[in-house]
Amino acid sequence: MLFRSIVGEVMKLTRLMDDILLMGRYESGKIVFQPQELNLTELVTELVQSRKIISGDDREIILKTDGTPRPFIGDPTLLSHAITNVVNNALKYSKECPAPEVSLHFDEEGVVLAVRDFGIGIPEGEKDKLFDTFYRATNVTNIQGTGMGLVKIGRAHV
Repeated sequence: MLFRSIVGEVMKLTRLMDDILLMGRYESGKIVFQPQELNLTELVTELVQSRKIISGDDREIILKTDGTPRPFIGDPTLLSHAITNVVNNALKYSKECPAPEVSLHFDEEGVVLAVRDFGIGIPEGEKDKLFDTFYRATNVTNIQGTGMGLVKIGRAHV
């Protein structure tokens, strides 16, 4: 149990450092978009499975795919970072609730990736601040976080 706790804290620190480094690279204009053809279904499946192991959360994240999967062009590093962050938030802000759901919907227009959780939600009057640096909603007083997670997503317009 102690080992799992230590590993969890190290992972939190690593994510924080990754967030800070990514923000610094973004601010200095040094993020390079490196698109390539991806199997989005495989990428999302892998990320969802790894989140369960790293987060220590025993809930089984539900992954749904509909439509006909097809190749996707994107930057695997930036996309992985964004998806991981949203899935982490879904887990973190929905403790004691049903497992989050991740869905991929492929159609003629493209693909929609959606993450749904059953947690505390974002107060209606605060949604416009969601992508502000270090912003944390007023209802998260007992949940640890930095307010940096969604900043990079909003700025990258993913």
